[in-house]
Amino acid sequence: MTTVALLLIAIILATRIPLLLWDQAVKRWQAILVSVLQIVVTLTLLKSAYSQWVLVLLLTLGNLIWYQAEHHTQWSRHVVRLATLLGVGLMTTVMASTWFGLSFRDLHPILAAVRPWFEPVGLLERLSWRAVLTTGIGLMLCLNEANLLIRLVIDRLSLKPKDPVTDPTDKRLINKEYQRGRIIGILERLTIFTLVFTAQYSAMGFVLAAKAMARFKTLDDRDFAEYFLVGTLLSVVLAGGLALAVRRALG
Repeated sequence: MTTVALLLIAIILATRIPLLLWDQAVKRWQAILVSVLQIVVTLTLLKSAYSQWVLVLLLTLGNLIWYQAEHHTQWSRHVVRLATLLGVGLMTTVMASTWFGLSFRDLHPILAAVRPWFEPVGLLERLSWRAVLTTGIGLMLCLNEANLLIRLVIDRLSLKPKDPVTDPTDKRLINKEYQRGRIIGILERLTIFTLVFTAQYSAMGFVLAAKAMARFKTLDDRDFAEYFLVGTLLSVVLAGGLALAVRRALG
């Protein structure tokens, strides 16, 4: 995979991260904001005679399909977001191949002008961007896409824990336990990814033990125990698998 393809995938993943904690269907302004961010960054960092504008059109079309699918299909939002992301990712990978001539703009004059005012900018020229992009993609997949997949499995297996309902007419009821579990899962996956990536496998046991101790009393509830076990195992497998994949990609 080319470095341009890695950059495009990283841009797409980064612009969708703000929706990580958003359970409702994506709003119009959110879809427009995602499209604008993707287009601005793409036009700023990449150049080509015609392929650049074809890519902009395809990104816009992909986000339009995503918005329409979340509002006008019977599929769950988790399936829609994963499917549209896969489609856009495949499309950008093809567009970033050598056939279409996309390449990076020369940003050295800009960096040289900024460096006297902000010395750390010089570090950008010495970074291995392929390694940075590959690692960043792995982390972002741990954050958002792994979360979508885990929530999809939990919903399919009907494992979502129930909060006591004091007012059946209250349509704004928020499942607090589910929200807490999501935040804990995000932190857990980031920790597991970091430990596996740095080959600190023994420390994983302390992370899982701390999580189990915090939920020790609630594990007497069989329904909650199943939700806890499935979510934890999926988090570990996905985060660990992504970390190993990134390590292999970096050699």
